[in-house]
Amino acid sequence: MTWSSDVPLGPLNPRLTDRGFLPPERKLVRWMQEGWTFRQIEIECIAYAGLVHHELSRADRLMLTHQVDSALTDAMTRVGLGHRYDDCVPWRVLDVHHGANAARMLRLLGRRRCGQPLGPDRAGPLDDFLLLLRRAHLVIGYCPADEDGFVFVPETWRSGPNEDIPIVVPILMPDEIEWVRTHEP
Repeated sequence: MTWSSDVPLGPLNPRLTDRGFLPPERKLVRWMQEGWTFRQIEIECIAYAGLVHHELSRADRLMLTHQVDSALTDAMTRVGLGHRYDDCVPWRVLDVHHGANAARMLRLLGRRRCGQPLGPDRAGPLDDFLLLLRRAHLVIGYCPADEDGFVFVPETWRSGPNEDIPIVVPILMPDEIEWVRTHEP
């Protein structure tokens, strides 16, 4: 996806660096509480700034992305939402996999572990998801090369910083995923 704007790009572009570029902080807080990914919020902020979809040079796309990321990261930190939940989602997840249910559930688990409140519409599905994993003796792995991205593997593959996080930390390779799929009960 590429973006352009009637706003000139550059390090001194005030529209992309001042607080007026971003939606109100309460909106950022709401989006995080609703389970939006950083990438989804970033796209919404680009739209909020009045940027439109056009072809740009690679250098301009990188500069724009950096400016949006910096402004958004600063704002998220200011409102106390700087948590990345790296203990629950320790992988660099491809954009195509960000919306996966497993990714969303792990981000919700990260919020819970950081002491952030989850409404019943979020806590209930998370509890059900974790219970399902426990009963099936499964944990979540991530393989960026796999179409689905997130895969469920036997609990014996568990690795991670805490036993209560149902994940396999090392990124899985396609041959490992194929083995799991051929050996499923």
